[in-house]
Amino acid sequence: MPESPTSATSASLTVGGKDVVAYKYKLDSGIYSLSWISIATPISLSSLSEGSHTVSVIGKDSAGNWQAEGSATMVTWTVDLTPSTATISGTPAALTNATSVSLTVSGTDVVAYKYKLDGGVYSASEIPAGTPITLSSLSEGSHTVSVIGKDTAGNWQAEGSATTVTWTVDINPPTGTISINNGALRTRSTSVILNITATDTTSGVVKMSLSSDGVVYGEWEHFSPTRSWILSLAPGEKRVYVKFKDAAGNESVPYSGMITLDATEKGDIDGSGGVVDLKDVILALQVMSRITPAVPIYKEADVNGDGRIGLPEAIYILQKVGEIR
Repeated sequence: MPESPTSATSASLTVGGKDVVAYKYKLDSGIYSLSWISIATPISLSSLSEGSHTVSVIGKDSAGNWQAEGSATMVTWTVDLTPSTATISGTPAALTNATSVSLTVSGTDVVAYKYKLDGGVYSASEIPAGTPITLSSLSEGSHTVSVIGKDTAGNWQAEGSATTVTWTVDINPPTGTISINNGALRTRSTSVILNITATDTTSGVVKMSLSSDGVVYGEWEHFSPTRSWILSLAPGEKRVYVKFKDAAGNESVPYSGMITLDATEKGDIDGSGGVVDLKDVILALQVMSRITPAVPIYKEADVNGDGRIGLPEAIYILQKVGEIR
């Protein structure tokens, strides 16, 4: 009797039995063979279709008695010609910085499998389902694992319809730069603009984190090529630090930009190097009138420490220009 299920489309059955010298048989719902067959001759079947098959046999003894058809001896098995499809679990994220992975192969009626990595060849011997595929030391770039499964009938999944999973390994961190006020060397305002560039060829830059001292960094935020920033008030050299993170989670080394914060003269609203003149009065009056000035305003030039430009500044400047102060 063949194994069941089986992928074999042919079978050879041997008939025997105590005092049985001949037999007749039928396949499935067919009719019994018209003439008797010696038990020395096996039943040979070929080109069996997919599905369940039953062979019924009636024997004849040496006295000429035939076994009743109603109590025929039967064997049944299933021909399975359709391969099962393997499934793969444990696939890494589409972008990852992990260089090792463990994949589990399973699937309905899948009992074994073979696999290959990228453009390699399939494993020479079959591997029991449930035994993980363990990969390590993966290089940077895209990787694909292809799996073909074998079912209990012995059918192999076609290589042309292999189950595949693909992901990208990115182990290189981003690189970048940062400058302040487009690379200006000095400023009189604590309000500055950070100019930021970053590149990552594999997965792309997605996050950045900023710091004023290179020790304590802020929360990760979405990458942006420009960012407003407030410098600490004390005059002198100022640095701003930035770190980048790519989509695979790789974090860059810190990069920094530098600018010198000059002390701001009271009343020098246009930041003209400590010169207080009528231009500053006009700017103060524009601010008071809610007219947007045509040049940057340095609020650090306020005279009473409230960080605002208004009437006290206009009076101070006029007194300064009139040499009353």
